[in-house]
Amino acid sequence: MHEMALTQSVVDAVCEHAAGRRVYSVKVEVGALCAVVPDAMTFCFEMAVEGTVADGARLDIDVRPGAAQCRSCDAH
Repeated sequence: MHEMALTQSVVDAVCEHAAGRRVYSVKVEVGALCAVVPDAMTFCFEMAVEGTVADGARLDIDVRPGAAQCRSCDAH
């Protein structure tokens, strides 16, 4: 489950940036094509924040649609 590694990296960055201040919510944008399962990421987030300044914080996941472009004709 790569969601745990991704989520732990997000939590580490958030806690470092918070510099000891309490964190109440975290918003992340996830591309629809990156194979992240939002429910799995939420589950991992709850475990990853335990004992940190983000303990009890809300995770808001904004799933962004995928996009593609043809290399031959530049159609989207």
